[in-house]
Amino acid sequence: MATPVKLTCRFYKARYPVVGSIVMAKVERIQDGAAFASLLEYNKIEAVIFFSNEDEVTVGRTSPFRVSKVTTDNRVIVLDRSPPSMQEIWSCERRFLKARHVHNVLFSVAEEQRINLKRVYKRLKWPSYEQMNDLYKEDWFLSSDIDSSFKKFLLDRIKLMTYNSWRIIEPSVLQACFLIQLIEIYSYLSVQDLVNKAVDRKLLGADGSILSLTRLSKIIQEGLVENEVCPLTNRLDGGSERYSGSVHKVDKMKVIEEEYHIPDEFVAPEVLKQLKSAPVTCSVLLFPSYEKNLNRDIIYEPTTDEINAYKEDKHKGRNLDVHVMLCTGSGVDRRGKEYFEFQNSTGDVNAVDFGYVKFAQNPNTIIEYVVLKVVFSREVEASADPPSPALASGKGVSVRLAFAGFWLRRAEATKALRCRLGTRFLWYLVEDEALRRGDDSQGKKERVPRSRV
Repeated sequence: MATPVKLTCRFYKARYPVVGSIVMAKVERIQDGAAFASLLEYNKIEAVIFFSNEDEVTVGRTSPFRVSKVTTDNRVIVLDRSPPSMQEIWSCERRFLKARHVHNVLFSVAEEQRINLKRVYKRLKWPSYEQMNDLYKEDWFLSSDIDSSFKKFLLDRIKLMTYNSWRIIEPSVLQACFLIQLIEIYSYLSVQDLVNKAVDRKLLGADGSILSLTRLSKIIQEGLVENEVCPLTNRLDGGSERYSGSVHKVDKMKVIEEEYHIPDEFVAPEVLKQLKSAPVTCSVLLFPSYEKNLNRDIIYEPTTDEINAYKEDKHKGRNLDVHVMLCTGSGVDRRGKEYFEFQNSTGDVNAVDFGYVKFAQNPNTIIEYVVLKVVFSREVEASADPPSPALASGKGVSVRLAFAGFWLRRAEATKALRCRLGTRFLWYLVEDEALRRGDDSQGKKERVPRSRV
C-alpha cells in the first residue's frame, strides 16, 4: 500500500508569526467571550481574539489582524482586535496573495509528483513569489542536487500557472477612487448625482448593482454636477436631496457590447489588454449553474447545454441575469484553464476568496465593458500658465484616466466592506486638438473634473 502524501504546509519557513506582524486570519467561531481564528499562512493554526463587543468580529470573515502575543511553548497566539491601518491591510493582502500563489503551484507539483508538500518547500528553500517567477534565475534558488526530471516538471508548472492581479500590482486602486492628474484639478464630480439619476431611470438593482452600463453611459454623457454641490449621502433609494448646478459633460463615450460590436473570441484579448492599464468594469452573464458554484473554490464556466442554448437564443440571453463586476486580474490554473478574476458584491463572509470569483475566459460570459473617449470638460479658467510638457509635446494624448467612484461602502455586520455599487472604473482617452498641439494661444487652461469617494 502506497504511503499517503501529506499536502498541508505553512507558507513560510518560520513556524510562527512574530509579535507586531500583520497576518491573514479567518474567524472560525466565538466561544466564552473570545473569537477563535485560523491563520491561513501558517497551516491554519489557531489564534484567539479577545473582544468586549461581539459585533467587533464576524464569524466566517477573513481579514488581516495584528499579532499581539506569541507563546511558542504552548502554541498560544493572540490577535489584536483593533483594525490595522489601510496601508498595513494592503501590504498584508499583497503578501498573502503572492505566498498563496506560490503555495498553489507547489501544491500541484507535490500532488502530481507524490511528494510531501513540506519537502517540496524545503527543496526549493522556501521560495518567494518573485524568486519562483523569475525563471531566468532558477539556479539561484534551486539546489544543484535536485533531480533534473523534477526540476523540468517544476519549471514547466511555474511557467504554466500564472496569476496577475491588481490586488498584487497595486491594491490601493481597488479601495480608493482616483484620477491620474495631468493638470491642476479644482473639483470632483458627484457620485451621489450619478446615483440619484440612475435611481430616477431605474438603473439600480435592490442591492445597488447597475443594471445597464449602456444606459448608465448616457447619464455621464449628459453630465454630472460637482461633489461640493451634491455631496455623497450613501442613499441608494432615491431619497437623497436633489441639487442643481452646472454640469460637466463627457463629449464622447461608448459602451462596447460583445453581441453587437466584436466577435465572441475577441472579448478576452480585449479585456486582457485593458487590464494591463487598470481594472476593467464588465457586465457578465449569470447562467443558472452560477448560484450552485458561487461558494466553491473553482473557475466557474457555464455548462455545455447552457452555452448551446445561449448561442441558439435569438434574443441573446435576455432571460439571464447580468451582473456588473470589476475585473481585477487574470490567470491560468494547473490544467491550463485561463480565467478572469472579478470583485464580486455578494460579501466576503464565508466566501472562498474574500468575495472574489473566477470566471473561465472560454466560453466567454462577458457581454459588455466600458470604453470612454474624451475626458475634458468644456469649462475653462483664465490662466497665464503654459500647458504641461507632456501635453505640449503630445505625449499626454493617450494617457488613460480612471473616472472612478461608482460604488458605495456597506457596513452591515454580515456584508463585506468592499460591497459596492457595481461600476467602479470607466476609462477615458484624452483627445483634445488644442492639447495635442500644445496650443495655449487663448491663455486658458482646461479643467478636468475628478470623481472620488
